[in-house]
This record gives sequence, C-alpha cells and structure tokens, in this order.
Amino acid sequence: MRSGCDARSASLTASLAVVAFLLATPALADCPELVGSLPGDGSTTDIAVSGDYAYLSDASSAHGWLRVIDVSDPSAPVQVGGPSAPVDVSAGSGPFTTAVAVSGGYAYLGWYWPPPPWGGGSGGLDVIDVSTPSAPVPVGGVYLGAELPHDFAIISGRFLYVAVGTGLEVIDVTWPWMPFEICFFPTTAAPSGVAVEDGYAYLAGSDGLTVVDVSIPPSPFWVAFLDTPDEANDVAVEDGYAYVAGSDGLRVIDVNQPWGPFEVGFLDAPDAHDVAVSGGYAYVTGGSPAQLRVIDVSTPWALVEVGSYETGGNFSSFSGMAVSDGYVFVGYLDVPLIVFRECPLYADGFESGDTSAWSATVP
Repeated sequence: MRSGCDARSASLTASLAVVAFLLATPALADCPELVGSLPGDGSTTDIAVSGDYAYLSDASSAHGWLRVIDVSDPSAPVQVGGPSAPVDVSAGSGPFTTAVAVSGGYAYLGWYWPPPPWGGGSGGLDVIDVSTPSAPVPVGGVYLGAELPHDFAIISGRFLYVAVGTGLEVIDVTWPWMPFEICFFPTTAAPSGVAVEDGYAYLAGSDGLTVVDVSIPPSPFWVAFLDTPDEANDVAVEDGYAYVAGSDGLRVIDVNQPWGPFEVGFLDAPDAHDVAVSGGYAYVTGGSPAQLRVIDVSTPWALVEVGSYETGGNFSSFSGMAVSDGYVFVGYLDVPLIVFRECPLYADGFESGDTSAWSATVP
C-alpha cells in the first residue's frame, strides 16, 4: 500500500505533468480575436501605429492620402484627421501613397505617380507634422526620382531606411522639415520590405534576403545574400531571426551571424505579403481570399499555425499591418482598418504571474 507521502508525491508529479503540457500548448480558441473595425471604404496601402493613433496611407484620393485614426478604443476606431488633398511639398504628390512610418510627432509618407503614356513615373517622400492628430500639416519632403517607395524602417527619429524598386535609400530626417538623401545602395533584387536591427538592414526582394551593414548610415556595404525559392515580399527581424513572408509562405532565417544567414524554418502559407512578430507569434497577411494567419514561432525550426481570420479584403501588392500595445492592425485595398487582439502565448494563464492559478492546480 502506498504511503500518504508517496501518494502526495504522485499527485504532485501528475499535476506538474499537466502544467508542463498546458505550458507547451499554444492557445487556439479566439486566435486571432476580432476587436473592431473602421466603417466605410478605403484603399489602405500601409499602417503605422503610435500611442492612441493609427496612421493609414491611402491610395484613394477621396480620403486625402493620409488618414489619422483614433484607436484609443480599439473596438471603435474613429477617423480624426487627414489632409483633404494630396500633400504637395516635394516634387508633387502621386495619385496614391505606398508606405507610412511615424516617429517623434511626424509621419513619413511615401508616394508614387505611375508613369504616363509618354514617360516614366516618379516617387517621393513627404513629411507630415502630426503632433496635433486632428490637424496634420505638411512640413517637408524628398523627391526620389523614378523610385517607388515600398517600405520604411526608421531608427531613433534620425534615419529613415526606404526600400525602393532598385535598392535602399537612406534619408536623414534629423530635421523633419528638411529631410535629405545621404546614400543610395543598389541591390540586384528589387526590395519590397525592409527591417533594421543592430546596425544591419534586411531587405526582402524579388529573389531573396539581402543583408546590408548600415552601422555607418552614409556608407552602407553589402554583407550577405540568401536566395529563397520564392519571391520575398516583407521581412521582420527579432532576436537574431529574420521572418520573411513570400509567395510560398513564411521562412525563418537565422541571422545571429548576419554575414552567414541560413534558413531554419518554413511554413506553407501561399501569397504571404506582410509579416510582424510579437510575443512568440508571427502575424502574416495575404492569401486568396485575404486573411490574417497567426503562426507560433517560439520554436523557429518548428512553426505551427494556431489560428487565422478571413478579412474579406482583396489581396494586392499593397496592404498594411502593424502590431502595437497588444493589438494587430490590418488593412487592405477595400478594408481600411480591422483590429485584432494579440494572441496569448499560453492557454493556462500562468505567464501572468497569478500564483492562485498554480495553487488551484497543485495541491
């Protein structure tokens, strides 16, 4: 007959086994959880979030190119500001905007004018003072010639890194009212996404991932290139891993040694377009029909999709996504803004530090 001490030990062992199982199992229910949306139409091409506001670059002239949305109540986003006409502070605004970033009370807005029948197109960057979100004011801009700005990464409000059709533009925005190009770095792959971490820029392009040393912004230099079997559309970097969304799916690239990147994980997710990483999950938009996928990347070499939500929007070469303060913000060409709650890492809640949950499980 087992003694009382042995019985209690067996009970504790069993309970700990249950706890270990729960801790290893990602939450599946309500992931991602729909919170709210912005009513009406729109043509969102990119999203940036800062504090209580989301900034949408919009391809529709009816919405003034930049839309400022109050998301202090994520269940009921409300538009509070946006210029009523295209911003015209550089060489002229194109008929649609392509990218947006926000830092230090300023929004950086990329635009492109498609080529007319008689010549080439033109692109540029406009700077908008959004310190009063309800009344954004254009203050400066940079003309980028025939380049189309696809994506932005901004570092400490000092340098803006722009993925354009033929390479990487480095823009000094120390004085937002007087931005200027300090360097252009050409690449063989046409980059559509850029992320910067620890002095390196990672460019997702037509045939792979390019790594560029930007520790001295005026003098970037090539570090490495990793060919991917599919077209790379976007990239996010966190803790030594680059997460690349491509036409075949999501690839995880080990960049702990930036000069020697190598793939460690892949998940089939056709037409993946945008990617953001937060709290052990990668959020990926794209597909047909368009959807938001949630992928557990806590083990980079063993990716698991834990949830998805069909957004109802049309997949396009332009769309937008941002993750901020526990929420995921998504927009497409005909869905201006949808808000989801970030997924919890575990189903049991022990990560919250609530010891009562442990006490209720372990006698």
